[in-house]
Amino acid sequence: MTRLRCFLIGCLVLAVSGTGRADAQNHRTTITVPYAVQVGQNVLQPGEYVIRMPEMSGAQNLVEILTADEKTVVATVQGVSIFRQRVTSTTEFWFWKTPRGKPRVVRAWFYPGEESGVEIVRGSH
Repeated sequence: MTRLRCFLIGCLVLAVSGTGRADAQNHRTTITVPYAVQVGQNVLQPGEYVIRMPEMSGAQNLVEILTADEKTVVATVQGVSIFRQRVTSTTEFWFWKTPRGKPRVVRAWFYPGEESGVEIVRGSH
């Protein structure tokens, strides 16, 4: 029960932090990461980032994570489509269970108002 509660709180903290700005065309979203999280093979340290689906990509589920000023691509990861039962009006992230003391590992990203999202392929970079 405690792990589930921590998982849900972690999702809410990151999701609420990501509600700042969003762009429907490329799903551009500014997020504030309050603690270290792993996306693919990359660990994001606490701070502000931009997450988006690149326009030039023919791959529908390619995700880029950039620095807040959008000058540096921190990570590019491949994903697959995933669906959720409850659509929210905020950005939502799901996490895999991780050992205490290790960075949380992002499982999926959902753009506000959409039923489908992107599940990060494990081992992608």
